[in-house]
Amino acid sequence: MSVELLMTRVVTIQRRDGGAKDKYGNEIPYTSSTVTVQGHIEQTSEQEITLDRETYISEWRIFLPAGTEIDGKDRVIVDGQTFEIIGPPAHPWRPGTGEHHVLCQARAITG
Repeated sequence: MSVELLMTRVVTIQRRDGGAKDKYGNEIPYTSSTVTVQGHIEQTSEQEITLDRETYISEWRIFLPAGTEIDGKDRVIVDGQTFEIIGPPAHPWRPGTGEHHVLCQARAITG
């Protein structure tokens, strides 16, 4: 099945942009803006850690449309759950047609 047919989920990307200044001229480490695209998300692993409390860490693969701007500073929200992007995204290329889609690795931590 083509990855384009799987892109049926609403994915909100929270972009964390740097370099902004507050009204007093002080640097603000990050400002946030959002953009919504259609995508696909699938879980690739999970683990449970118990120290003082139970913590669940899961890793996910997120497919986004070709040309989607996203990087390792950004976060993604799908169905109310927030995911951190891990590292730079991949841009699989299809000969003759260009970028096919954007592929991100993501992590969710709960607990």
